[in-house]
Amino acid sequence: MSRWTIVVGLLVLLGAGLLWHARPATGADPEHDVSLTSKVEPQVSSPETAARDAALRRWPRIEAGALRLEGLVVDDEERPLGGVRVTLDGARVAVTEADGSFAFGGLAPRTYALNAELGEWYGEQLEATLDDTSDPVTIALIRGPTLRVHVISVGGAPITGAKVATSSRELVTGPSGVVVLRGIDPGVDHLRVSAAGHAEVHERLATGDDPTSTLERTIVLVSGAPLTGSVVDEDGAIVANASVEIETPNGERTETVSSDDTGAWTTMDIAAGTYMLRGTSDVHVGTADLVVPHDGITKKTGLVIRIARGGEIVGIVKHAGGAPAEGVRVAVGRRRSTTGADGRFVAAGLDPDDYDVTAGNEREGAASQSVKLAARGHLELTFVLQPSSIAGRVVSPSGEPIEDVLVFARSTDPNGFGFERTDEHGAFDLGGLPPGQYEVEVQRDEQVTRIAATKVNVKSGTRNVRIELPELAAIAGRVVRAGVPVPYFGIAVSPEGESVVTEIPRPVRDTKGTFTERGMTAGTWTVAIVGPGFERRVIEHVRITAGQTTELGDISVTAGESVRGRVVDEHGRAIEGAKVEITAGRSSSDPDRLRALIGDVYSATTDRRGEFQIDGMSASESRQIEAKHPTLGISGSQPIEPGRSQIEVVIRATGSIGGTLVGLAPAFRIYNVAATPVDGPYEMYSAEIDPYGNFEIANLPPGEYEVRVRGRVVVPRQQVTVVAGSRNEIDFELPRAPVKLIVQVVGECSLVWLRLPGSSESLEHEGCDAGSATFSGVSPGRYDVCLENSDCREIDVPAQREHTVRVVAQS
Repeated sequence: MSRWTIVVGLLVLLGAGLLWHARPATGADPEHDVSLTSKVEPQVSSPETAARDAALRRWPRIEAGALRLEGLVVDDEERPLGGVRVTLDGARVAVTEADGSFAFGGLAPRTYALNAELGEWYGEQLEATLDDTSDPVTIALIRGPTLRVHVISVGGAPITGAKVATSSRELVTGPSGVVVLRGIDPGVDHLRVSAAGHAEVHERLATGDDPTSTLERTIVLVSGAPLTGSVVDEDGAIVANASVEIETPNGERTETVSSDDTGAWTTMDIAAGTYMLRGTSDVHVGTADLVVPHDGITKKTGLVIRIARGGEIVGIVKHAGGAPAEGVRVAVGRRRSTTGADGRFVAAGLDPDDYDVTAGNEREGAASQSVKLAARGHLELTFVLQPSSIAGRVVSPSGEPIEDVLVFARSTDPNGFGFERTDEHGAFDLGGLPPGQYEVEVQRDEQVTRIAATKVNVKSGTRNVRIELPELAAIAGRVVRAGVPVPYFGIAVSPEGESVVTEIPRPVRDTKGTFTERGMTAGTWTVAIVGPGFERRVIEHVRITAGQTTELGDISVTAGESVRGRVVDEHGRAIEGAKVEITAGRSSSDPDRLRALIGDVYSATTDRRGEFQIDGMSASESRQIEAKHPTLGISGSQPIEPGRSQIEVVIRATGSIGGTLVGLAPAFRIYNVAATPVDGPYEMYSAEIDPYGNFEIANLPPGEYEVRVRGRVVVPRQQVTVVAGSRNEIDFELPRAPVKLIVQVVGECSLVWLRLPGSSESLEHEGCDAGSATFSGVSPGRYDVCLENSDCREIDVPAQREHTVRVVAQS
């Protein structure tokens, strides 16, 4: 969605999403435009800024013309913003006046690109068309986190010309392989990175809620090439508009494409690996998967996907009196259809399987039917509707309607399920459900704690359900620092006796520093206030009463401790863009700054001089500091001496460990691959496994590491020596048929451990339930089975589907 808000009532220009005012220019207007007659290059402060402005300068050279562009820049509350730097095509700059106005003169009619920024307020690159009929524009800036993306090849070289897109816009990398997107969606966004000849990368991006934060992402693009082919039926005839699904060995769907009118299909560039291809259509089902090895470099052609006509379930839906029922929703498994005027429905192209079939409309429902469909089978069903909706109201103890709460209804019928939100009158209507007895439950979104759900039992067809919710309570207050309101902070609450530092703070943005936390139950609570630049404040023994708002008044926060410093490389050169993290315990990978702060984790990003400053730390006698850079290396964790406030951190070149899980299949439940140093303090570095079984653990300080596969599969660990600037390649051979190992214990036991022979560290452990423990996904080989972590026996696990061993516990 565009970040640019248009003034209501203005005309929309083609392809722009902006509206412009254009009139003949009468000359330079120095009050609005810093350069109207000559090209002014913006100041370049970093390779990232240069890359961004280079992307803007892809536009045609600005030629003199007779048009003038005027506009207004406002914030997200529609207040004018003065001093905003507005850039036109990366070459001309205007600065807004105090009333938010700006102007560019001497322009020719064509499409331009704009970029506006003021501190943490941004309006990124946008295309707009200017002509002599255009009207004024209002640009609404927003505040949001900054995302710096480094796009590199497998060898670490930056990739030029890669497209980096979030949900709102797209930029292209320059020679540095870096783009900077500012003002991205807080909370969650989606990142998509692609480049010619490379496999596209999609990533869900947890962006946090701090508009001043900077997120670093390094995206490694591997080589890719397309797959192409055709779809035919069992008689060899082409099938148009068929769907072709491409899956990876771990069962992840990579892409779904459609065949054209000639039955031909093609994918985007995809990485090397082995793929399973299958096709379907409205009336066809897939036959055996087509297994395709792909080198990720050469376009693979001539792949024929064969599909065959599937089975079908058809039928008629009638009213209780026997008349056909039109417009009834029918569900056959995941298929959805609606009956016609004759009450009939058709679900074709079905695989042989067991299906649950349901039918219902707004007020009526029919008993669901479970059927078994054979290959190419044909089943005909009849449904008879009867009144079966459930409706009512949700109210407070005083009878006031409660709006926008979620109402669920469940029955013993596996298809007996419905939900809806209440309207402004507290009313809900769940529509036609399969007839039967239902449990209706109400959930409040704003509820802070898990209290007993409000439930009632009713029969389908009941339309006068009344559900009364208990009164909740609230707290309110104002956060100030040295008497000045704090505009951005987080509030977390927990019932007294529970740890508030494990809660997720709710972000508050308010220029007056005020907050109201609703949806709390009566009782005694603990309240925590966290935010950048001040020390965590915890208020205990806060008593609240049902139906009332407890006023906490002014909550004063203080600066806390500060640490300043500089991050340099081994030659003393400043490093910009390094993330510095200070912790009193374990580090945090959570990008939500408030969530990190409540856990006593503090971070900052170095500026162009390599300098950083972290404020608002709680007092602690034991702190660790670490600096990381996406491409230059890592410092490793080191202690901070108590009372020390000035630190120099040295980032050293690192190595990496990469490889493949050979034989990866959907049956394996694997979390990641982890490396831990053999010597020194315990620290775990991990990497996700891509759909093809590949992994890459980057930024490892030199040294000895033990590498293991983490998940429900047991494979031997490997020891690796990491050298700066080098990449270690290792593979893990997964079992072709994972073994289910059952350990039967004679005697008392609570836990059973599985270890490699002679090792003191557990590979896996399971609870000893009724004298037995089960390990799934075990590779064949020799292991130690240990009871109570010390009483061990060596066993052999053979290559078979299931193996049982019997061990006797020491008395």
